Amino acid sequence: MDFLSIALGLLFAVTLIQSLLTLTSTNRSKNLPPGPAPLPIIGNLHQMGNKPHQSLPRLAKIYGLIMSLKLGRVTTVVITSAAAGKEVLQKQDLAFSGRSVPDAVNAHGQAQFSVVWLPVGSRWRSLRKVLNSNIFSGSRLDANQHLRSKKVDELIAYCRRSCQAGFGQRIKEVVEKISGVAGKPKLVDYFPVLKKIDPQRIRQHMAVNFGKVLERFDGLFNERLDFMRLRKPVGSNDVLDVLLNVAEEDPDEIDRTLIERMCLDLFVAGTDTTSSTVEWAMTELLRNPGTVPFFIPRRVEVDVEMWGYNIPKGAQVLVNAWAIGRDPSLWEDCLAFKTERFLASELDAILSHTRRKSKNFPPGPAPLPIIGSLHKLGDQPHQSLAKLAKDYGPIMSLKLGRVTTVVISSSDAAKEVLQKQDIAFSSRSIPDAVNAHSQSQFSVVWLPVGSRWRSLRKILNSNIFSGSRLDANQHLRSTKVEELVSYCRKSCQAGEAVDDSAKEFKELVRSIMAEAGRPNLVDYFPVLKKIDPQGIRRRMTVHFGKVIELCRGLINERLELRRLNKPVGSNDVLDVLLNIAEVIPDEIDVTHIERMCLDLFVAGSDTTSSTLEWAMAELLLNPVTMAKAKAELEQVIGKGKIIEEADVSRLPYLQCIVKEALRMHPAVPFLIPRRVEVDVEACGYTVPKGAQVLVNVWAIGRDPTLWEDPLSFNPERFLASELDVRGRDFELIPFGAGRRICPGLPLAIRTVPVMLGSLINSFNWELDGGVASKELAMEEKFGITLQKAQPLRAVPMPLV
Repeated sequence: MDFLSIALGLLFAVTLIQSLLTLTSTNRSKNLPPGPAPLPIIGNLHQMGNKPHQSLPRLAKIYGLIMSLKLGRVTTVVITSAAAGKEVLQKQDLAFSGRSVPDAVNAHGQAQFSVVWLPVGSRWRSLRKVLNSNIFSGSRLDANQHLRSKKVDELIAYCRRSCQAGFGQRIKEVVEKISGVAGKPKLVDYFPVLKKIDPQRIRQHMAVNFGKVLERFDGLFNERLDFMRLRKPVGSNDVLDVLLNVAEEDPDEIDRTLIERMCLDLFVAGTDTTSSTVEWAMTELLRNPGTVPFFIPRRVEVDVEMWGYNIPKGAQVLVNAWAIGRDPSLWEDCLAFKTERFLASELDAILSHTRRKSKNFPPGPAPLPIIGSLHKLGDQPHQSLAKLAKDYGPIMSLKLGRVTTVVISSSDAAKEVLQKQDIAFSSRSIPDAVNAHSQSQFSVVWLPVGSRWRSLRKILNSNIFSGSRLDANQHLRSTKVEELVSYCRKSCQAGEAVDDSAKEFKELVRSIMAEAGRPNLVDYFPVLKKIDPQGIRRRMTVHFGKVIELCRGLINERLELRRLNKPVGSNDVLDVLLNIAEVIPDEIDVTHIERMCLDLFVAGSDTTSSTLEWAMAELLLNPVTMAKAKAELEQVIGKGKIIEEADVSRLPYLQCIVKEALRMHPAVPFLIPRRVEVDVEACGYTVPKGAQVLVNVWAIGRDPTLWEDPLSFNPERFLASELDVRGRDFELIPFGAGRRICPGLPLAIRTVPVMLGSLINSFNWELDGGVASKELAMEEKFGITLQKAQPLRAVPMPLV
C-alpha cells in the first residue's frame, strides 16, 4: 500500500474526527518552511508517489531546499540540499537528534532497545559507545579484517561456481521480509490515532519477523555463553563475542537483551545497505550511462529555528540524501556515475558541530484537514519530497497527519541540523512499530540523548566499532570473506547454481525492514496507537520476538560456556558485550545485549546488502567504469586476487565508485527521523517543539546546484575532489552526521570496498538472460532502506 492509497482510504475513514484533530493541530503561524498545501485528512501524502525520494526533490524545486509537508497528521520537514542537511545534521544536530520512530519498529519493543531509534540520552550514549568502541572502531575492524577477507573469498568462490554453471545470480538475497515490511507505507505512521488497531498489520508482521531473528540470536547467545562458561575456545572474536565481553565487564551498560537488539540492528541494516550499494555500482559499470535515499527520519522535541523558518516540536525531518547526491550545484554531471570524482576527494559523511539561527516556520504545502500533506508523499516519498523542495525550498515543513515534519533537502540545511544545532535536533521521532517488544526503550537508535543513550553509545563506539576493536577482529572478517569466496568457488567448479542459504533468517530480517518502512497511520495520528489499525506493531512484535529469541539463545550459549570455564576464543561482539556487562552491570545487562544485537544485525544486514547491490548494478550499467576499476585492481592487487582491507587505501578509483554509489543511492534516504523537544531556530526558520525532522539525503545527493549532471553515475567527479563520506562534507552524508551518525560507519567503509572490489576482481560479469546493460532496470523501492525494485541478477564469468 503506497501513500496515495492510504490517503484515499482515509478521506472517508477519519472525517468524523477532523474537528477534534484540528483543535490539537500545530499552529502554522510560526513560520514553517514552505511546502505544498495539504489536502484534508491525507495532507500531502498524494504527492509522495511511489518514489518519494524523487518526488520530494521535484517539490523542493518549487518550495525550496527546506520544505514542510503534512503527511497524514505528521508535520514533516524535508531537507534537499547539502547546506540544509549540514544545518540539521551538524550545526543543530542536538536539536534534530530525536527519532521519528515508525510504528513497525515498536514490534518486540525494538525501538526501546535499538541504538537507531532510542532518543539521545544515557541509554543511547551507552549503546553507541559500545558500537563505536567495540564493534566499529578502527582497531576492532582491523582485528577482524581476516573475517571479512574470508567472507569475500567465500563470495568470490560462490560466484565462480555460478560463473561456470552459467546461471544468473542475484547479488542480494538478504533480510527480504524485514526490508519489505519496513518499506511499506504505514497508515499508523501518518495517523497515530490508528496505532492501537494497526490497520495494515505491519507492526504485527514485523513482530513476527523480529521474533524469528531474536529467536535465532537467542540460540546463538546460549551457545556462545555455554562456550564461555565452559571456557571452550570460540576462535572468532566476532561481534557477538565483543558484545558479550562488554556485557560481562560492564553489565550496567549493556545486557543480553541489548545485545540481541543490537545484533538485530546490525544484521538487518548492515546487510541490505551494503549489498544495495554494490548492486548499484555493478549496474552502473555495465551500462555507462546511496543506499538509503532518506536518512532515518529525525524528530525535533522542541521548536527549532532554522534558516528563517520554525521547525515545530514533534515534526519529523527527512534528509533526502538521494537528492543531495544528485544536486547539480554540488556535483558536476551529477546523474553520471563517475568514480573519478572521488579520487582526489576527501568528502566525508560524518558531520561536526556548529550552531543555529532565526525564526518563523519553514514554508511548505498547505495541509488538508486531518491528513495534512500525507497525500503528497506517494510511494516514493524521498522523491516526492525532493520535488516539493523545489517549490518550497531546502527547509520545508509539512503536516503529516498530526505530526509536524520538517524536511531538509540541502547540504547547508543538513549541516545546520546535524552539526551546528546537533543537540537541539538529537531526539528521535519513534515509529510505533519500534515499540514492539519495547525495543525503542533499549535501542541506542531510538533512545533519547541521555545517560542511558550515552552509555550504550559509548559501548558501541569503544568496544564494537572503535579502530582498535575493528583491527583486532579483522581476522574474523577476513576468515568470513575467505569462506564466502571458497563457497562460490565450489559452486563454480561443480557447475551448480548458487544456493539461497539462510533463507528463513534473510526473510525475517527483510520482514522487519518492510514493516519498519511501511507508512503507518499510528505515526501520523497518535490517537490510533492503542488500536494499531494496520497491525504493523503486532507483526513487528512477532518479528522482533523471533530475533530476540535467537539472540537470547546465543547469549545463553555463550554464558553457559563461561560458566563452565570453557574457552570461547572468538572475542566477538557478543563476547565484548558480555564482558562489559560483567564489569559494569549497572550500564548494560543481558536484555540490553539482546536488543543491541537486534539493532546490529537487523540494521547492519539490510543496509550492507542494499549498498552492495546498488553498487554492483551501477557498475554493470557502465562497462567503461567497470573496465577502469578492473584495470586498477589488476595493477595494484593482481588479477583474480581477493582484496584485503589494507589494500583499499591504494585503490582510489574503487573508493570513488563506492562514494558515487552512496551519493546516488543512500541506504537510508531520509536518515532516521529526528525530533526537536523545544522550538529551535534553524536557517532563519523556527522548527517547532515536537516536530520531526527528515533530512532528505537522497535529494541532496541529486541536487544540481551541488553536483554537475547529478543523475549520471560518474565516479570521476571525485577523483580531483576531497569530498568524503565521514561527515565533514554535507554534500555527501549517506551515514548521517553529528552525535546520531551511524555508529557502524567505520565498519561499512572497510567492508563495502573489500566485497565490491573482490567481486569485480575475481570474475567478469554479465547480466542474466542476455539482458543488455542499457536495459537494466534501476527503479527504486522505498522503505527504511532504499532497495532495487527488481533485484539484480548477474552472472559471474571466468577471468580470461
